[in-house]
Amino acid sequence: MAVALGAFGAHSLESVLTPEQLSTWDTASRYLMAHSLAALIAAYAGFHRPASGFLLGAGLFSGSLFVYLMTGFRPLVFITPLGGVVMVASWLWMAHAIWHRRTSGD
Repeated sequence: MAVALGAFGAHSLESVLTPEQLSTWDTASRYLMAHSLAALIAAYAGFHRPASGFLLGAGLFSGSLFVYLMTGFRPLVFITPLGGVVMVASWLWMAHAIWHRRTSGD
């Protein structure tokens, strides 16, 4: 999905969005891809809650940007930072879970 959205932005929206908006689209695509991969790795390693956080955060962050850029509905940009906070919290949660697993011997 992230690859498709990135390609859509790069090829189909080039004549519709400004260069700054295309850069935002690219950032949203990259964050979606990176955190989807992080969620897969975390889930595979048995860290299901951080994996869910990665997906929720990426969905809020990238999704709000995609919809805002397509519709111009400005209030959506207030959701974007919430998604970023959830992604950062998920990384911290993942680090804590790894540390706890290493120290407890599970």
